Amino acid sequence: MNNTRSKMSAMLCENVDMLVTMSAITMTVLSGIALVVNSYLLYCSRYLRRPIGINLRLCVSLTASDALCAICYILTYLVNIFFNHFSNCASLLLEVFKLTTFTASVFTLLFLALTHYVGIVHPLYRNAITNRSVKCAITFSYAVPFALYLGIFSLFPGGLFAPEAFSFLDGEGCKGNQIYRNSAFRFSLVAPFIFFVCLLSALYMHILFHMHQLSRDPLLKNSKSKRNNRKLLTTIMLLAGSACIGWLPTSVNFVLPIFVQIDPNARLVLGIIAQTLHVSKLIADAFVYASRLVEIRYSM
Repeated sequence: MNNTRSKMSAMLCENVDMLVTMSAITMTVLSGIALVVNSYLLYCSRYLRRPIGINLRLCVSLTASDALCAICYILTYLVNIFFNHFSNCASLLLEVFKLTTFTASVFTLLFLALTHYVGIVHPLYRNAITNRSVKCAITFSYAVPFALYLGIFSLFPGGLFAPEAFSFLDGEGCKGNQIYRNSAFRFSLVAPFIFFVCLLSALYMHILFHMHQLSRDPLLKNSKSKRNNRKLLTTIMLLAGSACIGWLPTSVNFVLPIFVQIDPNARLVLGIIAQTLHVSKLIADAFVYASRLVEIRYSM
């Protein structure tokens, strides 16, 4: 009986290890594809007609965030799976960078939605958003999240200040990874994403309501600006939709163990699905830019 259980346990461990390895290979390949397509769009952006508009500049920044996030995913799988956790400190620092690119794309998309909201709902204030303010917003979207996440990962128990603190090249560095068992830590990471998704939804609901009201005005039926606004709205709605599909499963999967006791194998499968959706979002965004933005199509 004991031998049978031992054999079943060994087979289960082998199956889990094989699933982890295969998923890591698949995710690394998908992340590589995301990196290539987004890097190609960034290369093509060199040939965009100057001056670059505000919306287009933000889309290029989103492309850069997606490319950096793909790099972080590749490095995460290399460090955590293929090199078998050569350093917990390095894994935690990679999470800081990955979350920074993750948050940067959220902030940038939110600012893009805000500029679209102002341009459609309050067009008289459109000139208040300048290229300088956009550049400041892009800098803010990277600098502030990085400082915030570095502080969170350093201050919470079991993080970068764990035993053998900041030992990025030491296999014993940041022993235990206890930080991920802290419920407050998990909430502090996920809550902003939920808030921003709700804020994005509120902005777009108001924009859709406003455009529905405008569609009833017979004087605006043939308006060229109205057609341009509708086209831009469709593009950003596609980006927002892919963002929700990519972000929400990852966020929910991160906090789900706090509320529900889940079998480790089921958690593994859910994690693989959530990460696959997020990496697929990085690829989908690139095709949205290439197909919907005329300026990028011409630069290609």
